[in-house]
Amino acid sequence: MLTEGDRLQLARFIQANVEKYTDALVRAVELTQAKDYRREDLKQIIAGYVAIMSEALVEKSNDKRSFYLETVIPGLVTNGEALPKLLYGAASVSLIISMDVMHGFPSASPSDLSDWVADYFASFLRDMMGSALTTAMQTPALLAQMASS
Repeated sequence: MLTEGDRLQLARFIQANVEKYTDALVRAVELTQAKDYRREDLKQIIAGYVAIMSEALVEKSNDKRSFYLETVIPGLVTNGEALPKLLYGAASVSLIISMDVMHGFPSASPSDLSDWVADYFASFLRDMMGSALTTAMQTPALLAQMASS
């Protein structure tokens, strides 16, 4: 189990790396030929991603996570982002953050850290795709678009 100090240090670490994680999302968007996003839009997505991870580390709530899953993800889907591309971007950034965290915290117990990171990203990606699929299923035009892709 991560200590309170490790959690706070980890939250600060990921908050300090928003630019790096934005670069990773820019690359993922380029690789998947996802919709055309401005860097500032992608940075805002990453800032939200980091905020919800920080919330999970140091706060006793998941209000930011709920807000992100109820607004950001449906917004991306409604604006026409393909679900596989959305998952690719989120998974690639999650892996980069995971690798950063595992290399950046030698003081934390490696198994405690890897357990927390794996559980966090697995549950977030599950919930993200649930939100995306729910949005797509509620929008007939999106279902038709998905069927033709």
